[in-house]
Amino acid sequence: MRAIYICIVMLLMPALVSVPMSAKVESPDTVCDVEIPSRVTIVENPEGTTVNIESLGGTLLKSLATPYQPESSVSARKSYRRKSDWFGDGSLFGYSYSKGKSSYWGVGLDGVCIGLTDAVGQGGRDGFEWSKSFEVCWMNCLKVYYRFSRSCVSLGLGLDWRSYRCTFPGRELAVNAGGGLEWAGTGRKTKYTRLKVFSLQVPLLYEWRVPKSDLKLKAGPVLCFNTSASAKTSYYDEDADILEVSATDLSQRKVTVDFYGGVTYCGFLGIYVRYSPMKVMKAPGLNFRPLTLGLSIGM
Repeated sequence: MRAIYICIVMLLMPALVSVPMSAKVESPDTVCDVEIPSRVTIVENPEGTTVNIESLGGTLLKSLATPYQPESSVSARKSYRRKSDWFGDGSLFGYSYSKGKSSYWGVGLDGVCIGLTDAVGQGGRDGFEWSKSFEVCWMNCLKVYYRFSRSCVSLGLGLDWRSYRCTFPGRELAVNAGGGLEWAGTGRKTKYTRLKVFSLQVPLLYEWRVPKSDLKLKAGPVLCFNTSASAKTSYYDEDADILEVSATDLSQRKVTVDFYGGVTYCGFLGIYVRYSPMKVMKAPGLNFRPLTLGLSIGM
């Protein structure tokens, strides 16, 4: 955490000009403590002294003004301290130690992403539905980052869970001999059919703060280790009871790469898009590439 202390020291020497003596510096008259400033401007003119402190986005944080005093002095001191704050330093939680430098290393964690997922390239219009398929992602359970100027580069470890769902009547997933998926028509009255994929992910993201605004851009590749996948179909029997058929012996791609991009406002709420050029399944049969659009919180 960086802080800037603006000390306006008034030297009180009333009517002692006839006696030669040295002035003594008194304790600061005014002290201002500002977190993460970008620029300090001190203006002295015949009318007085003005001190303006701006944030990284160019917003005026503090403005101090004093009448003109011929024996006054203004000083600014910059210091860097350990940091451990919620929604600080571009993370949901961050801890860093700068050691007196404007660029520094730190550790932290990011928020969550929730969005709707489209199965691009699945073929046909009666497959997985974009409006009923979704993703829940914890982008970084733990990350290491390096911050410099308005930029930040981070490498972390997170979790991702995607569920692709189809509610068209009579659509049911079947597993073929190679562990792939195929649409099968069994004549049963289905309630829904879904494919679920769980992944451990390693995001490598670059972040940039837009000057004179509260916007933050973040983008980069996400390496996904798809540890498990399962398919399930829920249907009604002749007595209108709900039954389920599931399969876990699927042949999904073990490693895929996604590309992430997002815009965040005030370091809290934003939108993001995520796309993988690699298909989900490894075996022949039903296959597609996931495309997600949604909201990010604490990113």
